[in-house]
Amino acid sequence: MSSDEIFEALGHPDRRHILELLQAAGELSAGELAEHFSFSKPTLSHHLKALVAADLLDRERRGQFVYYRINMSVAEELVQAVLTLLGKQRPKPRRARRAT
Repeated sequence: MSSDEIFEALGHPDRRHILELLQAAGELSAGELAEHFSFSKPTLSHHLKALVAADLLDRERRGQFVYYRINMSVAEELVQAVLTLLGKQRPKPRRARRAT
């Protein structure tokens, strides 16, 4: 997993919505997630695959169902990476110019 894969996975609004749904519910099956979207199940599968590949989701098969939940250790690493990035990118405060 690389930070590029994570940011690419997060770049799509539907994937962020999947994460929001999982954050609220704890875990959901693929079928339960599909109820929240109007696109096809193969499209949902594509989005889930991208999130799993980026290590943002854990999945567990139970019988014929697959359940997804947020991989909290990677989510915490992501938050730390973003905070570090923002800390390094903070602009220096600008001084107000005086009128002459």
